[in-house]
Amino acid sequence: MSISSTTTSSVSQSVYNDIHTFLFKVYTDPCDESKPYPIKEISKIKILDKRTYAVYYVSTNNKNESLLVYSGELENMKLKN
Repeated sequence: MSISSTTTSSVSQSVYNDIHTFLFKVYTDPCDESKPYPIKEISKIKILDKRTYAVYYVSTNNKNESLLVYSGELENMKLKN
């Protein structure tokens, strides 16, 4: 469970850390919120705009997948901690 070295260099380390924490420790499986999000490794993070990140990852089923993470979700996570 780590951030791959292929992660986009334009994303700061603090954003990497926030997205990693969000996906591995906060975000839950949308089908069963009692389970963690099914992610094995982050492959790449792309900035789509000021408030949106495209996260490419490997799922626990070893499939390449992607999802959008919004900066508002990261801000809410920080406020709760």
